[in-house]
Amino acid sequence: MIRILVLALAAQALLAQPNVVLRELIGAKQTPLRRPSALAVGIGGLIYISDTGNNRLIAVDTAGTVVLESSQGGSAGELRWPVGVAEGNGGRVYVADTGNKRIVEFTRLLEWKGELAVKDESGSAVEPRFLAVDNVGDLFVYELDDAQMVRYDSFYNVVSRLGGQTGNYVSAPTSMCYSPAYGLLWTSQRTGELFHCDAFLNDPRRFSAIGNLNDLWQVTARDSTVYLIAESSLVRWDNGRLDSLTFEQLEIGPLKASDIRLDVSSTGLIYLLDTRRGSLHSLNWP
Repeated sequence: MIRILVLALAAQALLAQPNVVLRELIGAKQTPLRRPSALAVGIGGLIYISDTGNNRLIAVDTAGTVVLESSQGGSAGELRWPVGVAEGNGGRVYVADTGNKRIVEFTRLLEWKGELAVKDESGSAVEPRFLAVDNVGDLFVYELDDAQMVRYDSFYNVVSRLGGQTGNYVSAPTSMCYSPAYGLLWTSQRTGELFHCDAFLNDPRRFSAIGNLNDLWQVTARDSTVYLIAESSLVRWDNGRLDSLTFEQLEIGPLKASDIRLDVSSTGLIYLLDTRRGSLHSLNWP
């Protein structure tokens, strides 16, 4: 029933919005990426990508050209299996360096700036997976080993935690982002639903404003607009209005929802990264 609703909304959206424009920035056949896992659009227009299989973080411009590559530094040297990436205040770029169990901080030009060894409450090293940054510069990290979301201040002090082995809401997240309007948002692989809580990781609950929409894999947000990857569609929700486009209509299939990562620029331009094929597209969706 939900999939029928999404397909119907997709058809209405495409008919009502003829100015939808999709551009290929990095093609699957010529891609320099190897098993990329995440992207983040910077304020200056650069798109930061965790090039996981090549153990590096890169930046591409709006034409899809690689213009920057991460420098080495810190106790562990080069990155090892980097995954989540996020941009913070002042152009800081953070990456979850999963293989080295740390968060690495870079400048917007991808020059090494600092690092945080990620540890659980007992002091044991754990793997970071997803990252998000709020409007005051605090960093949110999902720790895979102890299934917790942790908020750090700008000095890397732990402010609060959510989840753990007894947590009901933090269960196998597939994505995470921060929105000033809605707090911390994340999608759950276990339920296929969207959840959120406030900036201090209090009051976790299902994001009921989108109704019964499920089979969700990815979430990102810009101002009051929430963008989601559903089973076979890109979904946009803004203050009660729900629009959708199917992958088939966008003509970038065949795709699996679990392979797609997305982020949105300050101007509303959507970027779609296919982690399986290594391709990158921009989407103008008025």
